[in-house]
Amino acid sequence: MQLLPGGGRRNDFVSIEYIKSSLYYYKTYQNMGKGIALVMVIIYFIKMAMLSLKYKCLHPYHILKVSIQEWRGLYGKGE
Repeated sequence: MQLLPGGGRRNDFVSIEYIKSSLYYYKTYQNMGKGIALVMVIIYFIKMAMLSLKYKCLHPYHILKVSIQEWRGLYGKGE
């Protein structure tokens, strides 16, 4: 696990939980649509891919896979 400036830590678990929490919040309280939520996941994947160059402990494809599973779970079929 990499230590960030200021003492914070960055790893897959924290990133995944952040995405899951964001998806839930935006769907439940902000009524975000399915397409916009997917775009949010893709943008976050790009961010994690860039950060993984600096922090070798991040695995952006694993983060993307779990994020897509969460997105499918929240939005289901045809919603």
